[in-house]
Amino acid sequence: MKNLYPLFAALLFSFTLQGQMQEGQWAPPFTLTDINGNEHRLYDYLAAGKPVILDLAAAWCPPCWDEHQSMVLHQIWEEYGPEGTDEVMVLFVEADPNTTAEQLSGDIGPSQGNWIEGTPYPIIDVQDYLIPASYRLIAFPTILLICPDLQVKVPQLWHGLGSWTVDNIMNQVMSCDQEATRADDVILYAYEYNQEDCYSGNVSVELINGGTNPLTSAEITLKRNGQPFRTINWQGTLSLGQGEFVHFEDLELLPGENIFEASVSRPDENEDNNRIEVPFRKAPATSQNLIIYMQADENTEEHNTRWYIEDSQGNIVAESGPVGNMEFVETTVTLDQPGCYQFVVAEEGRDGLTTGGFILASDDRETLLFDGSNFGPGSSTKFLADNTVGTREISTIRNCQVFPNPSTESATIALELEQASTISIEWFSLLGKKVGALRPGLLPAGEHQFPISLAGLPAGVYMVQLHTDSGNLTRRVLKR
Repeated sequence: MKNLYPLFAALLFSFTLQGQMQEGQWAPPFTLTDINGNEHRLYDYLAAGKPVILDLAAAWCPPCWDEHQSMVLHQIWEEYGPEGTDEVMVLFVEADPNTTAEQLSGDIGPSQGNWIEGTPYPIIDVQDYLIPASYRLIAFPTILLICPDLQVKVPQLWHGLGSWTVDNIMNQVMSCDQEATRADDVILYAYEYNQEDCYSGNVSVELINGGTNPLTSAEITLKRNGQPFRTINWQGTLSLGQGEFVHFEDLELLPGENIFEASVSRPDENEDNNRIEVPFRKAPATSQNLIIYMQADENTEEHNTRWYIEDSQGNIVAESGPVGNMEFVETTVTLDQPGCYQFVVAEEGRDGLTTGGFILASDDRETLLFDGSNFGPGSSTKFLADNTVGTREISTIRNCQVFPNPSTESATIALELEQASTISIEWFSLLGKKVGALRPGLLPAGEHQFPISLAGLPAGVYMVQLHTDSGNLTRRVLKR
């Protein structure tokens, strides 16, 4: 059984570097919809004086199943939940976005069983990493107790079946502060992340009152890459736990990554939640001529692994045909019209091309759109296609190519120099690890060829960097 999907394992590692949440930390807000279509807003429950038990689990996780089968949360719900004394709220969150609805119901694996049947409290199946990231999830299960003062009282209620009893859990629930202890606490939070656009961006943040005093005004400043960019003076009335979205629209985007930071300048009793970063990526500019390489893995046919390209209206303008297991396919695409497009990878198996496969998409000018093999249920990226977009040329080099491409054990880089230049060549894995180098030194004008060894390297994509006196040039080589 696969206990962790590769992408999720990497994500958990990044959260581990931050450390799990600690007692007394502010609980990030959320609004989530359960599998029956009912909406749950954390701060509504807290503002009503109800502690919230948040059970973050995964359908494939054996300890999560042990906890679930113990019926402890079932009993708490029935006696103390909305249908009992209405003192506490319980929310079950399937927190691995790669898990399918069929796994949650136990119809397919990996799954420990049917999590839905007989469960009286709300079940939420998240489709992104917002909750795992916000609550610094580093292990399954993670069960938190959040008190009406908007703070995490217990960052981990689960320590095994020995202490997992109704009495032990409810003793901790009853020790919650039943109301907020801060008079003034202004909170900013963003629900979008890893956004991208071809032209301009929109950033929305929620302004939340975490204090007992009414919030009637706030100045919200937006910075871009550390520089003040825009300011909004908000006015209204928010009581404890209430929030209102503030929108920054039509933001000019710089090429590549744009890090927007929204902050409230108003002083309060907890400044840890007064600012939030919202990364935003401007889609790369490409030509209308694309090349897509796909090396299938052994489950491609079963998992229906494929790619397609959508225009700005959502119409599919190009897509992969049937690809057999372990088959390599190179496809060229010429887009009829310039504009903003989206390259999409879909994978019903939800584990990516993890056994030697990959997908790489670029244009005919070596502009990279997508590369990788770990994309879970799917991944997408936007790009702005226009044949009038130019690329910087290296004045020393008239021509440069790598052949054969794809390669097996070795390849050759061929270049033509217009004038004498000092040359060095390095090649790297997609993770940035150097796997080979050549130092030809000073070369005269004319044609030159150099072998590149790929022996002993796993199948995949490698970046070949050519360094000259007038600049650097990058080419890609695929090893099969």
